Amino acid sequence: MAAMQPNNTNPDPNWYKGEFSYLWPKDIKNTHSVIDRLIEFKNRGYKIVNQISQLKAFKSYFANPQRFVKTAECNLSHALHISSVGDVFICYQWTKLGNIKSDRLEELWHSDKTEAVRKDISKCKMNCHFSINCFFEGDFPFSF
Repeated sequence: MAAMQPNNTNPDPNWYKGEFSYLWPKDIKNTHSVIDRLIEFKNRGYKIVNQISQLKAFKSYFANPQRFVKTAECNLSHALHISSVGDVFICYQWTKLGNIKSDRLEELWHSDKTEAVRKDISKCKMNCHFSINCFFEGDFPFSF
């Protein structure tokens, strides 16, 4: 996973310069070198789960996190995310859908509340970096 603003914190485009700067790599050139090695290992058959396109996206992101933006409709509406306390979200930037301790996932997935969040996500224009780690599909939805 690439370092990103921690979940359930107020969106801040400069998060990596402020309170959470300790999460951000200090030497971007070295970070790129490590990612290049991962790509090399992946190409040689090592068991690296990330797609090469995702690893390349990591390089673009670390080079310029302000520029790293979505180029297509967000695809996070196709998956659920469950917090450490059981709260269920499609995306952590949107309202909580329920909790696995008290709600059935199938009912949450097909609920009116979830459909409303999906519609909102389809219109989202935020410079969001969740997609780089969460539900990454090929080159979608980023360019690098």
